[in-house]
Amino acid sequence: MDELEKIDFKFEWPGKGYDKVAPNVIETAKKLLELNLIKLEPELSEDGNVVIKHTGVCKKTGLVDNLASGIVEENIYRAIFVHNPKASINCICKGRDTSTTNFCKMSACPILIAGYLYYLKYRDDSEKQVAEEFMKDATDMDIYARNYNELKKLELEQEIEKFISSLALPSIKTLRGCFIGEEGVDTETVINKIANYLFRIGKISSSKYSNITFKDLVTKGITVDKNHLYIVQEIGDGIDYFNKYVRNSKLPTKKQGDNREDISLEEALKVLKNGRKDRYIIINATPLELKKFFMLDAKLPYVFDQTIYFKDYNDEELLKFYEEELAEYHKDMIKEEFKKSFLSYLNRNRKFFPFKNKDLSIFLAGYTSRKDELLLPKEQYDDKSLEELCNNLVGMENIKEQLQQLNKLFMLKKKLSKLGIEISNLNLNLHMMFLGNPRYR
Repeated sequence: MDELEKIDFKFEWPGKGYDKVAPNVIETAKKLLELNLIKLEPELSEDGNVVIKHTGVCKKTGLVDNLASGIVEENIYRAIFVHNPKASINCICKGRDTSTTNFCKMSACPILIAGYLYYLKYRDDSEKQVAEEFMKDATDMDIYARNYNELKKLELEQEIEKFISSLALPSIKTLRGCFIGEEGVDTETVINKIANYLFRIGKISSSKYSNITFKDLVTKGITVDKNHLYIVQEIGDGIDYFNKYVRNSKLPTKKQGDNREDISLEEALKVLKNGRKDRYIIINATPLELKKFFMLDAKLPYVFDQTIYFKDYNDEELLKFYEEELAEYHKDMIKEEFKKSFLSYLNRNRKFFPFKNKDLSIFLAGYTSRKDELLLPKEQYDDKSLEELCNNLVGMENIKEQLQQLNKLFMLKKKLSKLGIEISNLNLNLHMMFLGNPRYR
């Protein structure tokens, strides 16, 4: 369905039974919104009712079954919800035959809940409504709807959104999970978004989170405060420290019965495994570090049972994002030769930029957009000349001479290639240059 214009009326919840909605009904409502299967008419009907359009035929739990199997009817049905459902979220559903009216027997209607979530997303009086949802008489469903709406604003990838989606429920007040990526992968951006989200929905007392190393957690007896987000990192260094100085008994001799170092590890693991409410902990590690971490205690994989993998985009994906960010003027100039040049440029320079993944593409596109031609920033890699490299070599005059001759050969080959001339038997020439004795096979 196409998005509608902003809604300027106030959507009143019909009745007070919505704070008892079953979790599966809430999930169905969320799915309806995610699949873009729900619309609200921008104006109330003539008799003052909210009009919600949805695709699919709802027959008791039929809607739930259809969504679960991915089957959605193409026919458009219209659901008109009255404002006085008598203490339950029932509604009057009208299909194509408007003379037929069916009273829903579901205890709560996922279409109505999805319609309310849609309303929160497209209403005009968002600031006023958010304030109302945190009044003393706000129900859990009011708060959940508001929190879920805040979550959608983050525009996170689906896997990461799922990682924190349960925290939209007021009753969920704990977080344990792992962010896994190779060294240099950007997890900080996502962590900042999560911290801001937790702060906005009242789970933590500040949007500032604490980075702590696993070694400090083991050796300094750090405690985890309530209503605060902790990012535990440098897992490998902490485990290596423990194995080197504690497990192998390389610490100074201790009195009999003095096992403080062993206790500190146990206490650190106890802090991480503790399931008390209002504690929010994310392990930020490489795949190898996570494997070592889970080997410390059999319970850890069950406590930190959600793992998000961060992967760098490959060069082709970065080229795609780069093209998408360019203005039409520059897009028209892109030819196959430039694409090859762009990929070659990334191969040389990518690791030297302070940007990662899509941010790098946006930066490069922004640079190009300020130029008349398809230009990229100057080379970032350390381009030392052969002469500079040879100056750092002591002796080995014969090797230096051979390298200089090889460099001249490659320069000649490059010039000839531009003229359409290829050097034949290049491998034979190289063999003669270094060994002076051609060998035929």
